[in-house]
Amino acid sequence: MSDDKSKGGALSKMKIISYKDIDFTQRLKECAVMVNPTEYSDKMGIKYKEPSTAESTPTYSGYSKDILSFKFVLDASGAIERDENSLPKKIEDLKNTVYTFIGDTHEPPYIRILWGSLNYCGRMREMNITYKMFDNNGEPIRAEVNLFIIRFTDIETVEKKKNASSPDLSHLFLIKSGDSLPKLCLNVYGSIDYVDEVARINGLSGFRKLEPGRQLLLPPLSNDKNQN
Repeated sequence: MSDDKSKGGALSKMKIISYKDIDFTQRLKECAVMVNPTEYSDKMGIKYKEPSTAESTPTYSGYSKDILSFKFVLDASGAIERDENSLPKKIEDLKNTVYTFIGDTHEPPYIRILWGSLNYCGRMREMNITYKMFDNNGEPIRAEVNLFIIRFTDIETVEKKKNASSPDLSHLFLIKSGDSLPKLCLNVYGSIDYVDEVARINGLSGFRKLEPGRQLLLPPLSNDKNQN
């Protein structure tokens, strides 16, 4: 169960939590939205290579990254919540949670969004801030934030739904430092002969350097090569 449940029937607010590591164990910062979003969207897609002719069937080349997006308000007018933090300070706290590079890793943080049954892990792709209200001096006191998070799939959950040793099923792998495409192919297919085909399916120009954090799909492939 997610840990964003409030006690005593109080309103449960969406939480945005940042982590230092790929395993989501080294927690960094947390912030809760002032007013819960009225909606959020989860965008999914499949990538295809352009057919050579109008009659050709599009060729599958991989899955697009899922993207969670939602809007929420930051307010320093006192109309929503009364605190001492200015709007710039609230925005700075949000940036430090989802956007700012971590000093010793030189990478942005990993992000978990918790709200009700929503438990979404990923990394920030984009954040748009629109200033909506100003004081008498022209200083902004309210802003609307539109946040886009690229999904970071829980591989353990994926693997529970399939037999990870079977070459007859599709496998979704999260690349970690030290992984190689030949090694993954050997583990799944029992052969490195499928390296070029897997690279093509995932839209890779090469396979010697795999980006940690990237997802690779290893679909069922014919084992004719191993029968030669």
